[in-house]
Amino acid sequence: MPKQTNTGFAIQGFRRSVGKIQISVKQVLDTMFEEYTQVVTDLGLEEVIQNDDNLRIPKELNAIRNCLDMYDQEYMVKECIRGTVCGEGFATRQHLAGCIALWKSESYIDDELQEEIKKL
Repeated sequence: MPKQTNTGFAIQGFRRSVGKIQISVKQVLDTMFEEYTQVVTDLGLEEVIQNDDNLRIPKELNAIRNCLDMYDQEYMVKECIRGTVCGEGFATRQHLAGCIALWKSESYIDDELQEEIKKL
């Protein structure tokens, strides 16, 4: 059996952490979508949302919808990173460093939109 290197231990730790985080993020995201859908239903705006009629969607609801889309995009990026890290042949420090940097970048997160949501 090959000897485990520090890089090997780091990759295994990152894989475990990423997996646990993604499960939690997915649960939160699913709950957010359920609550958003309930609000849309309660307001009777299903058809308006389906038709993407921004003029008839309340400003606050549109901001929440945009925020959910943003978090969903960020989740998908993180899920791709997880898939890469957990795949065969992922074994170098450079790969690990690159994936950690990409994970931390949160490229789809819009701080202005998040601040707008906080003000609602």
